[in-house]
Amino acid sequence: MAGPPIKTSQGDKKEKKSKKNDNEPPLTAVERLQALNLVSRIASEWNNHLGISDRTLAEFVIDLAERRIKSFLKEQFAKEGGILYRISLTDGDGGGSAKIRVSVVSTEIERHVDTISAFRTDLITNGAGDSIPPTFAARILRIVCEMSPRMERLMRKMEEKKRSRKKKFEPHDSEGGSG
Repeated sequence: MAGPPIKTSQGDKKEKKSKKNDNEPPLTAVERLQALNLVSRIASEWNNHLGISDRTLAEFVIDLAERRIKSFLKEQFAKEGGILYRISLTDGDGGGSAKIRVSVVSTEIERHVDTISAFRTDLITNGAGDSIPPTFAARILRIVCEMSPRMERLMRKMEEKKRSRKKKFEPHDSEGGSG
């Protein structure tokens, strides 16, 4: 039972119906609990501000927010010249167990007016609400960014890609050196 395609304010040309990445491992038990906690939190926020308490709506809003956050990260973190390009998102040396500094990204998203406006438009276009204040949209984006296990995975993956790309272009100190 497939519903209508999700509309986005950008008119994404490359949007695919099933964008699940087959080589992504499934969420761990802890990540599934984090995802359930996120759904409850978004449902609660939606109920407090708009008087609608619906877990399905919360899951839909989370999906839209994750898409918008992913787009923001691709523009501002992965591309040279983006506002987050020169910032490392991991504490320490970037090893696999380093903690991702999600608050850095969520703070920038909350300040990025274009991302907030696009997310609001996505919500309104898809019938998730007709009078959503920008501050509420920004809060939802921040909560999803900070609590979603999928966003943490994405940030970790993007950080690793950026780090490996930088290593390719750095000159090797050990080549032909003295000692």
